[in-house]
Amino acid sequence: MGLKSKYRQWRVARADNDRAKSMQGRQSVALGFAWRAANIGGVRRHLECIEKYSQHAVALYPSTPSHDFLKTRDERSQYHADLGDPLIDRHSLFHSHVDPDFIAIAQRAQQAGKAWVHTYHALYFAEDYGGKLKAWQEKTNHALLNHAAKADVRICVSPWLAGYLLDQHRIETVVIPNAVDVSFCDGIRAKTQDGARINTVVFVGSNDEVKNPSAFIEVARRLPELQFSMVGTGLTRGNFEERYCVEVPLNVQPLGPLSHEATLELLSRCSTLVMTSHREGLPTVLLEAMAMEKPCVAPRSYGCADVIGSEEFGFLYEPNNLEDLKCKIGQSVKLGRMPRARRRVVDSFSWPVVAKQLDDIYSGLLSSSTRF
Repeated sequence: MGLKSKYRQWRVARADNDRAKSMQGRQSVALGFAWRAANIGGVRRHLECIEKYSQHAVALYPSTPSHDFLKTRDERSQYHADLGDPLIDRHSLFHSHVDPDFIAIAQRAQQAGKAWVHTYHALYFAEDYGGKLKAWQEKTNHALLNHAAKADVRICVSPWLAGYLLDQHRIETVVIPNAVDVSFCDGIRAKTQDGARINTVVFVGSNDEVKNPSAFIEVARRLPELQFSMVGTGLTRGNFEERYCVEVPLNVQPLGPLSHEATLELLSRCSTLVMTSHREGLPTVLLEAMAMEKPCVAPRSYGCADVIGSEEFGFLYEPNNLEDLKCKIGQSVKLGRMPRARRRVVDSFSWPVVAKQLDDIYSGLLSSSTRF
């Protein structure tokens, strides 16, 4: 790490440490750690919305002003190390999510008498990644299954994952779903309502096998009369063809990664969102598209089926059945809007609803806490 990099890391850690000091002596919640890049960062946005909608004093680490200041993996790892222990004396409740470093901090805080909440968003399964996980995925799974399981309250964002954790690992959780910032989606819709509708079918994900982008390519090949767009990391024509050894048809436009706002602008103008994932926790992009009344097509499988629920709110196809997927896409593009899908999201998956459930847990733990 160079001198400039060390100074940048020190400056950010000091700023967030000063913020933590200002909260010492009163009940507060620490959230962390979460980072985002390009269109990636569903957990980061999840934490930002907890900070935005919670009625408690909540501090997100790294703070939003500090987030973009740390550029490299080494800087971020050092930030975790520098900021960790000082947080324990300055917050009364710790809410961990995915990051193993923050799980370790929360566990040390619990040992010091502080309350600890953990949310399970997903696990990594070898069969979704070519039969072998990377070292960082193994490390994350180990932290989730062996350390986060000791939290005072364990939350799971989807019913299927809660069932898996209980059946396979004897980890009991309470289900509080992932959520979407409907007001932000409404702002995007208002911004783009004067723009021309794009008659394209959209996929948002990555070129990872768990997202199953090859199924999207194959169904596009069977629907040459429609236009398709792909958004996400690694989703360029060259990258996709090199990884999957499959030619991308001319009616597919791989756009690569877009910002969150640009992705939502595309969703607000498209005809349909299609998901082909083998497995999801509780997919935020599906909730966002439904909040904008978009017809959505997704597999009747882990995560996606929990969001859509029934065909009153979207289209579910049988996994690995390309003909069924083709049929459902054909039906979906004939619809302009699905208002009932939006109503489902507003009633069950919007942040004011979900934040209230989290606040009830925070309040219960903080009221019984003997230490600030």
